[in-house]
Amino acid sequence: MIEDHAVKEMQAWGLSYDDIKTINPSLIVTSITPFGQTGPYKDYKGNDLIAAHSGTEAFGNPDEGVTDTANMPPLKVPYHAADFMCGLTASAATLGALLGRGNMKEGQHIDLSKQEALASITRQQLAYYSVMEEKPLPRIRS
Repeated sequence: MIEDHAVKEMQAWGLSYDDIKTINPSLIVTSITPFGQTGPYKDYKGNDLIAAHSGTEAFGNPDEGVTDTANMPPLKVPYHAADFMCGLTASAATLGALLGRGNMKEGQHIDLSKQEALASITRQQLAYYSVMEEKPLPRIRS
């Protein structure tokens, strides 16, 4: 089962993972939310643009003539990148859980945050910063 509803909604409907696993212990549930099932932001709403900015993938636009990156206007990541990365991550995790269920005979709950899925692709920039000790320049995306 793949769902993308707010945590509170699933609980109100009696469809939280804890509720469902009592009915079918081998069910795999993949929950996709903007900020995950737990933590201080679990009830926050979000979309691709919010995930892009909170997941560190959206940068200011150097074409605006602003040299101070803190004052650059926001730039949206193209092609709904957060939605794409989240879907890609969800499919890989769900397939892995299906393979695992073949051996263990029990299901599991995959908690997937759009923000974290998108943030996972910034590792190259973090490595660059830690080795070069300089902030990478913002990239222009069309």
